[in-house]
Amino acid sequence: MQLQISFTLGTFLHAGEVFAFATQFIHHPLTAIHSTDAFEGGDWIDGEEEYPKITERLSDAKEKLFTAHDGDNINALFGGHNVNSLIYLRNEPFHTEEISVTFKDRSFLNLEGLIRAAIKYGFNLALKFDGIKTRWQSEQFISNFKAEGKDYSNRATILHPLWEKSTGPTINIRENPGRYIRTCKMRLMAAPEIWFGPGAWKYFNCEQIKGCKSITEKQMLEDEVLYVKLFDAEARDYEAPEILKIQREFRQCSNMDKVEDELNALLPFTKYY
Repeated sequence: MQLQISFTLGTFLHAGEVFAFATQFIHHPLTAIHSTDAFEGGDWIDGEEEYPKITERLSDAKEKLFTAHDGDNINALFGGHNVNSLIYLRNEPFHTEEISVTFKDRSFLNLEGLIRAAIKYGFNLALKFDGIKTRWQSEQFISNFKAEGKDYSNRATILHPLWEKSTGPTINIRENPGRYIRTCKMRLMAAPEIWFGPGAWKYFNCEQIKGCKSITEKQMLEDEVLYVKLFDAEARDYEAPEILKIQREFRQCSNMDKVEDELNALLPFTKYY
């Protein structure tokens, strides 16, 4: 399972601040870390007593990325699905900072505590979902469907100016209600569970979202954050017709497609998908 939290670029002073902030809510000791500078070759973490030293090193370097995990393979750069991991990315072209936590079970992460603490940083959106199950709603390249024997005959295709000469038609994921999209300031997805943070209300309407009939649960947190549940994150198939129907209805009701277009228009380049 994965929790992904989006912040506007400039929220954190440096990657060290992110590491110190996020590890407060992680219950398993992390064993390895990689980063763009200070830990470029990877390094082992010999216990939580090393966390302050790691924070300092990440603060000194101009880090745009770090990933830490609790596995026994230091070369598992992005952790993978067989370990618990913490990843930070400062994505300047998308004007975004992202914290992603992948966890095998809930004992690794105090999820509610992390989200409530992120309120003071004015986070934009938090999403909880299974990264493996959501993959095919966001996959654009037909070659990847073929490589894994995945049927794509019922998926709409399109010719993109960016790829048509090299790859030919690609999947038109704009037709997929469960797509997982990176855009300006935040990631967007009609995820199983969504937290609309303080930074979301410049683009979304809280009362409008609370009125969406596709929501199965909703709750206000700290009067600034709206939590909604669309379906069970443990569902076996995220592409089941009933789930796609829920996602399609929610995207329409919440104006998520419109927000996606609005945020894409803020990017300093043309977004192709």
